[in-house]
Amino acid sequence: MNKDKLLRELRAIGSELADQARKGPSEYPAAEYEYEAVRFVIKNIDKLYPPHYFVIEHDEPQGEDLHGITDLELYLEEWNECMETNYSTMEDFNEGEEFRTMYKINTDRL
Repeated sequence: MNKDKLLRELRAIGSELADQARKGPSEYPAAEYEYEAVRFVIKNIDKLYPPHYFVIEHDEPQGEDLHGITDLELYLEEWNECMETNYSTMEDFNEGEEFRTMYKINTDRL
């Protein structure tokens, strides 16, 4: 996977979040924090490369809690064990976690 292509994908996610943030917190309450976290990822890409997923925690100061994930199944297994949850997909995780959002980097387009 090419890091430049990964950066383009992250910038696309950031652009979408920036648009949501401009619409205001009533429509997209976490968009501003998510946008800042994606910017943090871009600035620190060398530390995170090559994860295919990442999790942003909304209840932490921007960029302080960012997790790169290369093995989603293992991550969810460990998460479920520690947090007593039963997530099996990224969608399950995002529905169940109030203060966290997981994103998949679309490697098909990279």
